[in-house]
Amino acid sequence: MSESKTTSAAAPSIFAKFFKPISFFIHFIYQLSMIKSL
Repeated sequence: MSESKTTSAAAPSIFAKFFKPISFFIHFIYQLSMIKSL
């Protein structure tokens, strides 16, 4: 039980570590395309 608890607690932090830069990159490209379309 304690093992699954630690893995479930570690999963969101790992996901956030990867998702934060990816979401920032996607947002940057989206802003760039919006500027290009103008």
